[in-house]
Amino acid sequence: MPTTDPWGWIVWGRQVLHLDLNTVAGPPSWKPLPVLFTAPLSLLGGAAPSAWLVIARAGGILALALAFRLGARLAGPAAGAVAVLGLALSGGWLRGLAYGYTEGLAVALLLWAILSHMDGRRGRALVLAFLISLSRPEAWAFLLPYAAFVAWKEPRLRLPAAAVAIGSPLLWILPDWWGSGQLFHASRVAGVNLSADGANPGLHVVRAGLGLISLPLELLAVAGLALAVRRRDRRVLLLGLGALAWILLLGVATEAHYPGAGRFLVPPVAIVCVLAGVGAAWLSQLAGRVAPQAALAVLLAAAVLPVLARADASADQAIGTHGPTLLQGDLDVALQQAGGPLAVLRCGQPVLPLHLWWNAGALAWKLDVPLDRIATVQERQLASLDGIRAPAVLFRPLARSVPQDPVAIPAQSPPPPGLRVRRLARYGGWSVLALEPKSHAPRACA
Repeated sequence: MPTTDPWGWIVWGRQVLHLDLNTVAGPPSWKPLPVLFTAPLSLLGGAAPSAWLVIARAGGILALALAFRLGARLAGPAAGAVAVLGLALSGGWLRGLAYGYTEGLAVALLLWAILSHMDGRRGRALVLAFLISLSRPEAWAFLLPYAAFVAWKEPRLRLPAAAVAIGSPLLWILPDWWGSGQLFHASRVAGVNLSADGANPGLHVVRAGLGLISLPLELLAVAGLALAVRRRDRRVLLLGLGALAWILLLGVATEAHYPGAGRFLVPPVAIVCVLAGVGAAWLSQLAGRVAPQAALAVLLAAAVLPVLARADASADQAIGTHGPTLLQGDLDVALQQAGGPLAVLRCGQPVLPLHLWWNAGALAWKLDVPLDRIATVQERQLASLDGIRAPAVLFRPLARSVPQDPVAIPAQSPPPPGLRVRRLARYGGWSVLALEPKSHAPRACA
């Protein structure tokens, strides 16, 4: 099932289709790329979340295929194999695909754009670069120079080049302005919900990004760049310089209080994986005719064994999505047993315990309300319902209801004093409770 950010994109897609976009609440912050998909997918109704997962996961699978193709094109099939293994077993890759994040799709677009440029398809590369910039705003630093290059080299593409150079910033700013009423609202939301610890947040983000892959892979990438200088291979050198520039750009921006996170570096890290494959293939060729296969085998083992050591962690990432998926599936049934979305909304404002805030997007989708209609409150604040308009409907998790759920689910706390509590439904991982002041007559709801 989707998690926090993907649920937000799915909700926004439906709102865009209905011309009623509301981006006030966050996370997530506004991102144009996924909404380009989720808006038309919302025509599928209840199947829209699953359809988005199919697209996000297909993008990740396509990224692996394109990583192999790019590596093989630069230095042979062995290079492609190392690139695929490095990327597939990089930190958070499987988890990101399972939850429907855009990193896999963004990497696929990036690698496809590079291959398109190498094939001389500059128009297609320009469109793909434009789509990448709708996933990561740092990509503007590469889109704008490339658009200028394309306009210079191919006069027939000057109008499209100008359109994408102007259109990308506008798609980041204008829809969010429409949905929130605030200019540059997305940067403020992202700044609240993302942080980089320590005195040097930029360095922290760079370390987190590079920590997604193993040190041997990074060393092989450096070797690949060194050998590219010797071979005068401009393609590999430009890829290395581009990846380095992207990493440094995000690090410097984070130092300047731009919201940063290690997963923002997944696109350049994917390039590093390709360069590692190139380095492994070229180093094996230095062994000459005596034992190039043996040398390649040793290098592959040195590069891949530390990555395979992460295989258990990658499997844990996939298994760890099972509990949240069950919890969200239970929510569907609990809502229906409580009378359905309309009946539940008649009971008051939907409220989630704070530690389950990551279900807010799922609940907003199922109730067909904006994200800012879903409130969260700490368990100890239920007595006063601070900030919550009573009456309210509390979606509270049941203790030990989901075996092996990685989310800590506390035991039930006593009903808040001064409130009447009516159970509307109880199913699987959820208890749906209507909370009303005792001084008021019972509301006709559910």
